[in-house]
Amino acid sequence: MTCLDQALEALAHLPEGRTTLEQAIDLRLELRAVLFPLGELSRIVEVLGEAALMANAIGDRRRLGQVLTLTGNYYYEIALSESSIDYADRALVIAQELGDPALEASVRFLLGQNHHGLGNYARAIDVLTKTVAALDAQASVTYLAGQPLSVSSRCFLARTLAEMGEFRQAAARAEEASRSARPGLSALPMASFPSASLICDRATSLEPSRRWSRG
Repeated sequence: MTCLDQALEALAHLPEGRTTLEQAIDLRLELRAVLFPLGELSRIVEVLGEAALMANAIGDRRRLGQVLTLTGNYYYEIALSESSIDYADRALVIAQELGDPALEASVRFLLGQNHHGLGNYARAIDVLTKTVAALDAQASVTYLAGQPLSVSSRCFLARTLAEMGEFRQAAARAEEASRSARPGLSALPMASFPSASLICDRATSLEPSRRWSRG
C-alpha cells in the first residue's frame, strides 16, 4: 500500500494530462484492491470517488464503468443494496454502450447479489441465470478473486435456487460450479461452493418428506 500511495503522490506532481489521469485512476483501482482485505472501507469510497471524477474529466467510459461497478460492490458489502443497484445500473448502461461483455457480466453478477440480499429471489435467479449464459458464451474468461466469474455466479445461483425450494436445479448448478472451480480458491466470499453444495445436499435429502407432508 505504501508503494501505491507514493506512486499517487508522485503523479500529483506531474502535468495533469490524459495519460497522467489514466495512470492515477488505475493506481486508485489497484489501491482499492489492497484496501478491501484490510477492511479500510472509508478509504475505499474516497479513492473510488476520486477515480470517478478523473474518469469523467477525461471522458473515459470504460474506466468509469469499472469504477461504478467497484463502488456498487462497496455499497453491497456495507449492506446498502439500493445504493449498490443504482451504481450497478449506471455501470450497466456504460457496459452495453461499449459492448463490453466482461464488464456487463460483472455488473449483472453484482445486481444478482443485491436482489438476493433484498429478498427478490425470483429477480436474482433471472439475472444470475442470464449472467451464467452470457459468461458461457464468452470467448475469454472473466475472473473474480481468482475464480472464473461463471463459477461464482453458479454458486450464488445455486444458493438462491435452494432458498426458493428449487433443490434439484440448485444441486445441478452447484455441481457445475464444482467442476469448473479452480482448486484451492473459494468461489465466493459469501457464497462459496461448499456452502452452496451443503445447502443443496441437505435440501435434496428433505424432498421426499416435503412431498409426503403435502400429501
